[in-house]
Amino acid sequence: MKPALRIVAIFVCLLAPILLVQSGGHSNEINNPSPERLTVLVLGKDNASELSDVIMLTSVDTVKREVCILQIPRDTYVNLDEGYKKLNGMSKKLGGDDKLCRAIEKSMGVNIDGYVSFDTGLVERMVDLLGGVELEVPVDMDYDDPYQDLSIHLKKGKHKLNGKEAVGFVRYRKGYLRADIGRIDAQKIFVAAFARTALEKLGKKDIAPVAGLALRYVKTDLPVNQLISLASAICEITPEKIGFATMPGEEVKSQKSGVWFYILSNSGCAELLKIIGVSEEFDKDRIYSDATRAEFEEIYNKEIKARIYNAAEIDGEGIEITPK
Repeated sequence: MKPALRIVAIFVCLLAPILLVQSGGHSNEINNPSPERLTVLVLGKDNASELSDVIMLTSVDTVKREVCILQIPRDTYVNLDEGYKKLNGMSKKLGGDDKLCRAIEKSMGVNIDGYVSFDTGLVERMVDLLGGVELEVPVDMDYDDPYQDLSIHLKKGKHKLNGKEAVGFVRYRKGYLRADIGRIDAQKIFVAAFARTALEKLGKKDIAPVAGLALRYVKTDLPVNQLISLASAICEITPEKIGFATMPGEEVKSQKSGVWFYILSNSGCAELLKIIGVSEEFDKDRIYSDATRAEFEEIYNKEIKARIYNAAEIDGEGIEITPK
């Protein structure tokens, strides 16, 4: 892809979450034909460990003008590597984001058009560019980890977060009763607040600095015509048509290793994935459980329903997250 086109493509992709909450707006008058559905794997990475703290499938129905964002917990058990068994490390283990994209496509039975990955530096710089993001912090947050350059100290209540604080907010998990699920729900809160703030504050003068940040922090294998078609469709979507859901399952401590994993519910995930269209059955190769571990199989075979939120609901009422 030529450098100029790459700037446009990454810029459009970066603004997609902002366009998602645009209550109205108009098509950008690009007449490129788009498929009825575009689905993208989005990965947000910790730049110290290269592990993925954000893993989600973002799917846009360009006919019904609906968006579905399915968040996959980072601690999800997956048998794709002889050693490490958590999904957050699979991009590195498999040899790239594109390899992980194809593995998730095959195992979940969905068609994925490509991936977008970014590191936490993008979140920090974008929030600072906006002059901060105001949101409701659900619990007192106190955590320090010098190795990951994390120092999180926030009190429960409404705050205007700067870039470093925002990174801490979206990565914090230790103080939640359901650690990884609490973090995922907090990420829903952040995305809704970030998008609202960006719509209020970003203008034409910000295109150059935002594009510069995108070039520095974002990687994607999506062709520019698909990104433009995606942005064109998203412009006409209202907040009520934007759904957020966490892939259903439960946490469990492995009796063999003592490590905590998130085990997906086979029937629950299969039902949820129908929203974005499935081409094959969910987990036909059984990589999301281990038949030799009874504690895994109990959850895997349990029927667990996913709750679907919409962007307007999240930004208006928030999400209740239970502290530890």
